[in-house]
Amino acid sequence: MKETTRTTYLKFLELCILPVLGKLKVSEITVTDVQRMLDKHSLRHSYLTYAVGVTTDFKTIQGISGHADVFTLVNRYAHPQEDKVIDLTNKIANVLTGNSQK
Repeated sequence: MKETTRTTYLKFLELCILPVLGKLKVSEITVTDVQRMLDKHSLRHSYLTYAVGVTTDFKTIQGISGHADVFTLVNRYAHPQEDKVIDLTNKIANVLTGNSQK
């Protein structure tokens, strides 16, 4: 793993995963849950899923992930998000009804 990629994943762990763990009550999580969250593959998958969800700069994400094909990256890590589906549906409805904002 490239050092910049390792640093990126560690920063994600520090800023996104650990704060969530800190808010959970110990009785709500198991050792297996923690191991799963901190496993390097799970951390990588979580990072790339969030990255694909917040940006369309897929070439940068592709460089971090090491995938040779951007389509593999998008197909593996892009998941429908309910709020984005609702927003998209509203935008389409506005265009079709002539209420689109310019």
